Amino acid sequence: MLLIALITAGCQGGGMRDQSADSSLAARVELPPGVSETQHAGDFGSHYDARQPGDLELQRPSQALSDFPRTRLGEVDWVIAMEKGLINPRKGLQEDAEMEVLDLDVIMPRVRGMPEVLFSHKVHTEWLGCESCHDQLFAKKAGAHRATMNDIFAGKSCGTCHDRVAFSTYTCDRCHSVVPGKD
Repeated sequence: MLLIALITAGCQGGGMRDQSADSSLAARVELPPGVSETQHAGDFGSHYDARQPGDLELQRPSQALSDFPRTRLGEVDWVIAMEKGLINPRKGLQEDAEMEVLDLDVIMPRVRGMPEVLFSHKVHTEWLGCESCHDQLFAKKAGAHRATMNDIFAGKSCGTCHDRVAFSTYTCDRCHSVVPGKD
């Protein structure tokens, strides 16, 4: 419960830093105590094995990704990178692989005091085939699955990717973006 309160406070601006000292901190959220921003910003340095002879020859992610668009938390914003043509994800392992982009938004309304969740199939299917999520993670029926923040934090449901290879759950408004009754 305390974790939810900390995240909610951070998302609502209650945990914002004094931005006057450093303009680069504009629109960034304060992470809960004990959570490292570099953990969520794509610091892959720990994935290199310095014992290997070619280690020093590899370009570090911080260098390779330095010009990529960033989120408020400093993570690479892969969606904007794709929209700007900075990257072009492969459709599959085979040269002739095709991917069906599904332009379908789903609103998830049961969110306990937060704005409703807008799930964009389009954003996801520009990267992933349907089989990446259906039916192993989610049934192909609206309302059949209820994603909870506890599950997401535990690496289940949406958390299979988010906080791991996709954007951090500490940017609440990227999902919780629909205020009921507002057009």
